[in-house]
Amino acid sequence: MGLQLFWWVLGFLLSLLELLSGDFILLSLGIAALSAGVAASGGLSLPWTLATFSAVALLFLVSVRPFLRRLLYRKPYTPTNAEALIGATGYVTQAIGRETRGRVRVDGQDWAARAENDLPEGTPVRVLRFSGVTLWVEEVQGAAERKEGGTT
Repeated sequence: MGLQLFWWVLGFLLSLLELLSGDFILLSLGIAALSAGVAASGGLSLPWTLATFSAVALLFLVSVRPFLRRLLYRKPYTPTNAEALIGATGYVTQAIGRETRGRVRVDGQDWAARAENDLPEGTPVRVLRFSGVTLWVEEVQGAAERKEGGTT
């Protein structure tokens, strides 16, 4: 009775302490201790309950803990400023050549820009992608000239 009580109390205390840490290590050890308590209730000796504790702790620390951490501590994806501009429209403020960088105004911000074709100043454009701090844009076909991005 003493051995199983030891494991159950240890498992309960470790599980309670997990509430303070939130790292799932103490919970894993607590579950392992409770498993050892069940093994002791079945009449197993100290070496076997230690083996049960070790095996269950290892199993939980290697498999269940990483899963719980991924599940509960997921960070939401937040696009960067440039990623949020993909698909936005604006206009050319400094002419863009095939080999030279120009400037565009998109969403009220001035950006360095590149394009596959020459684009004169005032051309309405759409953001395709970005590379570093440079936006890659294309001309918006059939659109009236706009002086601010994002308006239609």
